Amino acid sequence: MPTIKQYLDKAERAESGKMSYRNPWQLVCEYIHQRRADFTSTREPGAFITANLWTDDPTQMAETAASALLGYMWPVGAKSFRLEGAHPLFEKDKTMSEFWSDATKTIQDEMDDPEAGLAVGMDELMLDVLCIGTAAILTEERNFDESNLGALSFDMWSVLEFSLDENAAGMANQFYRYRTFTVAQLIEKYGEENVSKKSLDAFKKGQTDQLVKVLHVIAPRDLKDRKPTSKAAKDMPIASVHIEVEAQKMLRNGGYPEMPVACLRLAKRINEKYGRGRGMNALPSIMMLNQIWEDLALASEKKLDPSLYVLNDTVSGNGVLDTSAGSINVLRVSKAQSNIPPVGKLYDIEDTGDVTALIEKLQNSIANHFYIDRLINMNNEREMTYGEALMRNAIRQSTLRALVERAKQELFEPLITRCFNILLRRGKFGYMPGDPVARAAEKAGRKVKMPPQKLLDAMDAGGDLYRIQYMTPAARDQKVEEGQAIVETAEVALKLAQFDENIADVFDAEATLIKYAEIRGAPRDIIRKEAEIKSIRSKRAEAAQAEQAAMLAKAGGGLARDAAAAQNMTMT
Repeated sequence: MPTIKQYLDKAERAESGKMSYRNPWQLVCEYIHQRRADFTSTREPGAFITANLWTDDPTQMAETAASALLGYMWPVGAKSFRLEGAHPLFEKDKTMSEFWSDATKTIQDEMDDPEAGLAVGMDELMLDVLCIGTAAILTEERNFDESNLGALSFDMWSVLEFSLDENAAGMANQFYRYRTFTVAQLIEKYGEENVSKKSLDAFKKGQTDQLVKVLHVIAPRDLKDRKPTSKAAKDMPIASVHIEVEAQKMLRNGGYPEMPVACLRLAKRINEKYGRGRGMNALPSIMMLNQIWEDLALASEKKLDPSLYVLNDTVSGNGVLDTSAGSINVLRVSKAQSNIPPVGKLYDIEDTGDVTALIEKLQNSIANHFYIDRLINMNNEREMTYGEALMRNAIRQSTLRALVERAKQELFEPLITRCFNILLRRGKFGYMPGDPVARAAEKAGRKVKMPPQKLLDAMDAGGDLYRIQYMTPAARDQKVEEGQAIVETAEVALKLAQFDENIADVFDAEATLIKYAEIRGAPRDIIRKEAEIKSIRSKRAEAAQAEQAAMLAKAGGGLARDAAAAQNMTMT
């Protein structure tokens, strides 16, 4: 196991790797994301943070783009995805289909629990990623002793407070986060028996507001440093080590069964570990726009309250012209022309109308850097056909594909996987055989929910248990060409069926409807389940048979009456 000093040295090296990023991040945040503008300087809580800005356009664009991007990839929170069985053992199994449907609802409800904090964390994370380029979210457990309460908790990390390192594949897998606690908070979090003697003495002396710096390390644990068969926290595959920095005291040596941190980096340069946000790309245009607005404000002030001159026939004046707004300059008559008024404006501000076009150009450039032209369509002047709308979505998807795929790989899939594993261990999908909570419930006479046997068999067999299906505009845009092909095929089939009725035998309308609803993200509950469909069709067939039997009986009765009448006529 690494020593405390080794952990501190690793954290120091990781923190040093951020040094070259701090100045660019600070500049970006001062112009765009002021809440994070503490990379090279700090402000008191509540301090005014926009004093040097002459326009808030970039801030508004960044916040709009972050909201739109989150709405594109995660529009309705956890209900933006569903789980589907992926293991071969689950194929065409009704019980497993119902299990995954129930599991999807469970994980969605847990992740969307307001007390879990995911919604707020996602908003902050997306703005950080778009502006700065790197952010992370930690998924923890809560309410260990309350099985009926929410089991998940989310904590958004700003790159301001953590540093990272990568594995050989270039994935962020080591995280070092510094936090500051008061002595009272330190005792509350870690307990008196675990803190340093210095902190405990300060607490006992009543110095509860004294600040203590704590390092939290999350990194893979070497196999030689743990017992693979042990379920103890200190033997988990992912180490979670808390260290009181100044005292070099181990506060907690725990762990996680899987990586709890999902770290998204918007775009990376080769050999760089941190992402680069769109704010860094847009910075030249943003700085120029800010300068132009400052110059325009100064010009407007001078135009409204111009500098004046006053002629004086005496020898006066100091040879310096004050060109500030509202200034008065005394000029010697000997240096003035004889045909000018004794009092007047020192100079005129030229028309600044040509600057408007430059401002608009810079605003469009910034908007393009933040993807606003692709994420939001405010142009309602022209109606589009369905095909044109699909084509527009296809263009949007192609330009945002790399960003969406990176977000899925680094953020959403690790986040969902971590949540699923926590809920599986906590019995939210059903208790595993031999679980002590389940045994206690059974002894108390309560019914215990168990997972399907096929799920247990699949877990023993290994391999992927499920796949994640996203129900988002981003996912729909990725399938837009497939959806358009279905619509065009259906239109062609309908036209050809007018000339050849056999076409209807080729085209499966039912499968087409189900597939198209899936592509367009229609709610699954509008499509009836297979058992319900069979029941409806069975009842319809029975009704048709009964009606046919009634018609035959009626027809048979009529024939019998006619035959009887004919027989009577013959006898007479």
